[in-house]
Amino acid sequence: MELAIDKKETTLNKKGEIEMETIYYINIEQLEFTVKLYNKLKRAGINNVGDLLKADKTKLLKSEVVELLNEFAVYHHSSTDSIDDFGCSDALYNRLKKLRAETIQDIPRVGYDKFSKPELIELLEEFGYYDSHQYTEED
Repeated sequence: MELAIDKKETTLNKKGEIEMETIYYINIEQLEFTVKLYNKLKRAGINNVGDLLKADKTKLLKSEVVELLNEFAVYHHSSTDSIDDFGCSDALYNRLKKLRAETIQDIPRVGYDKFSKPELIELLEEFGYYDSHQYTEED
């Protein structure tokens, strides 16, 4: 899915990719959330990605955190990135080891249902951002 970003808010880097700060201006209306999550976010005053990143995610249901991970999680690292190098809590590290997730890319494969809500929030905080390659400027 490609999202259009208002040109006046857009900053490009040397490679012609949209800078991460620009992603914060994407309205949540452009994202593929369920109606229930969308309405909950709007009632909480969350209107764009920037608001969402700053929001307290502990008030969300576990299923809503999983929905956010499915929409936001981007694992930029190469397939050789070991979870040993991932700066997570001991609890999350032990869960990943138990689930035999050896690399960062193994995390979605093992299934988000295997994690507790606090662990999912930690994953979202670590990997919850957009890949700037997905977006184009609006003409």
